[in-house]
Amino acid sequence: PPAVDLNAIQGVLATPAGEVVLYGERGAVIGVGLAGTTHPWAPPDPDVTWLGASLQPNEIIFVGENVKRHVSLLGLMFPGQPISQRPVEGFGRLLAAARLPSGNLLACGETGELVHLGAGPPVPISWGRTGHLLAIAASPDGSAHVVGSGGHALLVSPQLEAKLEPVQTTREDRGGDEVGAD
Repeated sequence: PPAVDLNAIQGVLATPAGEVVLYGERGAVIGVGLAGTTHPWAPPDPDVTWLGASLQPNEIIFVGENVKRHVSLLGLMFPGQPISQRPVEGFGRLLAAARLPSGNLLACGETGELVHLGAGPPVPISWGRTGHLLAIAASPDGSAHVVGSGGHALLVSPQLEAKLEPVQTTREDRGGDEVGAD
């Protein structure tokens, strides 16, 4: 839509009702209706950039940063309520989050951040931290799948133990034959 600065948008979500939610810089959370009309879902916040979001049945989970204070943020938005923000001190930029069926909330991000965000202080989940983690998805069995740069793939158990998963990749050489890659 013409009213939206697309350079400031970091991501998009689609709601079950067919509405699109854009999010990004300056705390933007903008609903775009089926007819293309826009309306803010949250007031602007010049200090916030939302870098990732996850749509859950009764909430939207946002992760990002307070760009003025250089601290990661968790944002939770429940129907009809404003986003509640919580700083996630001591961790790098968070890029994605997911809520597991158990209710546990996990987030991942740059420099291999993998963190459990419960009621208390954030708790790091140990793994080799050999790459950036870019996306996370909850699995119905209570685990989570996390992927990142360099072909990294992690399986996080329901007990919040992370295990690096083997990834099979292929590439084509100049002759068109497939060659296994590490």
